[in-house]
Amino acid sequence: MIKSCVTITLVSEARGRLFVFWDDLAAGCQTANEQGFDAVEIFALSPNAVLPDQLRSLLEHNELQLAAVGTGAGWVIHRLSLTGADTATRDKAKAFIYSMIDFGGTYGALAVIGSMQGRWGTHMDRDTALGYLADALNELGEHTKQYSVPFRSGVNLWLRAA
Repeated sequence: MIKSCVTITLVSEARGRLFVFWDDLAAGCQTANEQGFDAVEIFALSPNAVLPDQLRSLLEHNELQLAAVGTGAGWVIHRLSLTGADTATRDKAKAFIYSMIDFGGTYGALAVIGSMQGRWGTHMDRDTALGYLADALNELGEHTKQYSVPFRSGVNLWLRAA
């Protein structure tokens, strides 16, 4: 059971926000271990931003687990949203999240859906946005089952007026 976790962001645009460690995965893992954390969450540009063998080695060397992967770079970098105004944007958002679920799932880590949930307001009404979000989360949630990991989404935190 994971008792404590710290987030490492590899996305320079997110530097200094809610993240504890920035930029350097190896240094972040080492510091997390030194400070007694059990696990890390990685906020990366994409699942390809970290080589699987490198990550596995860093986790083993530092006696850490991968607790979660953040999907927010899909919004921060690419402006993708599950409540985007057009189908193509919503499909790209789901594809990005699928790839992050697959990346984290191989380590038994969950994917965190935050800012990619989107917003309602000028481009659509609240009920439409919630409908798009519910459909996407149901679809993505089914995908997580193959990894036997929970799916986390803070709908009440993120889906708000633009």
